[in-house]
Parts: sequence; structure tokens; C-alpha cells
Amino acid sequence: MRRIGLTLCLASLAGIALVAQSGMVSYQQLTVNASSAAQSIAASTLQPVGMAAPLRCALRVESSSVHYRMDGTAATSTVGTPMLPADEPLVLSIQDATRLSLQGHVSATTALVHVHCGR
Repeated sequence: MRRIGLTLCLASLAGIALVAQSGMVSYQQLTVNASSAAQSIAASTLQPVGMAAPLRCALRVESSSVHYRMDGTAATSTVGTPMLPADEPLVLSIQDATRLSLQGHVSATTALVHVHCGR
């Protein structure tokens, strides 16, 4: 009986891991700074070939702050909503993600933005 319980427990954990992995469709890392043009999420991340279309994207900034806009206009180093490394991940619908624009906040610092799109 104990062996069956252990087997069921391990099977459940494997199933949870599989479901968690199947929810992620695509990933992109953006390098953003204030001295370069505003960045956006690549079309191949938003609509990956041969995979189900993602429904939303989660963004997490690392190492430095950025500004973002979702109105189709490019963010600048001074205009846009700030996103800080300490902030919770920004979760966007796929429609908002297609309009997203990111720009670095501090001129001498590069920020990494991790983009995970999925279901």
C-alpha cells in the first residue's frame, strides 16, 4: 500500500511539472538602455511558429529600471510608466504586449527584461 501511495505521489508531481511547462509558449530576453531606440517584444515571441498562440505575457526587469508604454508610442528615458527590478512581474494580455514599448531609465545602465509568453 505504501508503494502505491509513493508511486501516485511521484506521478502527481511529474504531472504538475508537465502542466507548468506546457503553459509557457515562448521566451525572449530584451536588452534595454536609454541610449538606444525603444525596444518591443519580437513578433516571433508573440506568435511562435508551430505552437499555440500565447494569451498573455509576463515581463520581469532585472538590474535596472525601465519605462514602458502600451499605447503604440515609443517610451523614452523620461516618459512612460516606470518598472523597477523590485516590482512584481508585469502580466499583459497578448493584445497589450503587441503595443508594448520599453526604454531604459538610466543612461549608463543596461536593463535586462525577461519576457515569458504563454497560456
